[in-house]
Amino acid sequence: MYGWGKKESQQLYGPTDVAIAPDGAIWVNDPQRFQLIGFNPDGSYRALIHKGPGYMMPQAFDISEDGEIYIADFGTQKIRVFTPDNEELRSWDSSLPTEIAVRGDRVVVGQRDKVAVYDTQGRLIQEWGTRGKAEDQVDIVRGVAIGPDETIYISDTQNSRVKAYTMDGRLKWVYPSEKDFKKWADEYFF
Repeated sequence: MYGWGKKESQQLYGPTDVAIAPDGAIWVNDPQRFQLIGFNPDGSYRALIHKGPGYMMPQAFDISEDGEIYIADFGTQKIRVFTPDNEELRSWDSSLPTEIAVRGDRVVVGQRDKVAVYDTQGRLIQEWGTRGKAEDQVDIVRGVAIGPDETIYISDTQNSRVKAYTMDGRLKWVYPSEKDFKKWADEYFF
């Protein structure tokens, strides 16, 4: 899939995320063109979510079990919720959202320097983290997933590690730990 038409403006230009909807639709975000494109399971064009430059810059997105599309809009620092037909249902403020995951009634948002947990209506439930290198800090969250047991997994990108948290923000583990990372660095670089 390269886009939905032959014109340059209808081609993908720097897609960064993909998700499969409950109905089998394949959604792809294209932040360079300020849009999400939906494709049918056979790859044919289905729909477009687009509000134009300055309105939406979809950094990442996820799809809930009921088919609503949750967008981490880095450009306007909001979480936006759409139907597959480009109807915006609701939005709320979120500081520099870089990643998002939805499971049940929880929306987990990775931000530049922390993790925030909201309900599906946008009410903040919990947030944790500050920017830095310590085990309890983060530096640009670029991946978020929610496990079946509600464990939150994040990629702490600039710190080169993966972390696991409980839904209330308690750190379960870090890999590699500072000790493991130092040992690895000593073996391979020094």
